[in-house]
Amino acid sequence: LPLFERALELEPDYPRARTGLAQTRWELHEDWGSRAGVDRGEIWVPYLRRDFDGALSAVAEAETIRIHDRSCFSRDVMEGMILRAAGRVEEAQAAFAAGVDGVHTESATRGEDFRLMGALGVAYAGLGRSDEALAAGRRSLELMSFDKDALFAPNRIHDLAQIHALLGNVDSTMVHLRTLTTRPGSVLLRDLMLDPLYDFVRDEEEFAAVFRVLEVQRGADGGA
Repeated sequence: LPLFERALELEPDYPRARTGLAQTRWELHEDWGSRAGVDRGEIWVPYLRRDFDGALSAVAEAETIRIHDRSCFSRDVMEGMILRAAGRVEEAQAAFAAGVDGVHTESATRGEDFRLMGALGVAYAGLGRSDEALAAGRRSLELMSFDKDALFAPNRIHDLAQIHALLGNVDSTMVHLRTLTTRPGSVLLRDLMLDPLYDFVRDEEEFAAVFRVLEVQRGADGGA
């Protein structure tokens, strides 16, 4: 963290330093911990590798809901995402429905919270409830806009990309994925390239263009 912070002191508009700082904060502080010590990687890595049974085993040990500084982790919503990717549609629907209930329960004590609104939008999208999903996703972005937090507002764009993907909206999904490549933030672009959620747009020319942007960024970093 001190290296990225010093780089921004010297060059405040340097995008790679801003992105690096955001990603490092994410890895250090956005702990998806649980009573069993499950972290983000233990769920996310097998999911990205399409080891859905492994991802489900890991997510089963996570807390029901965990609120972080910039995001909300819902075990039920994540389980719904994994089950959907595995083609287990009915089970995914049940998980997303439980996610809606869980987020509403948490909202009863926290009030309108941008982190909860993002998770709620994804859960509604998993159920095919388009109007409610988009309303929640857009409200999340209103509550945590780029003007308020330029480093972590991209998480709200990621919420909207997920919502549109779950709803099968090709053009809107690509609009939000494209936005994520032009804004520094805490969303890991390499993860987006592997995420099974975006399989339905993987053959789109626009998706290939997003991938080319990522390759250019990697080249600028010396292939890291």
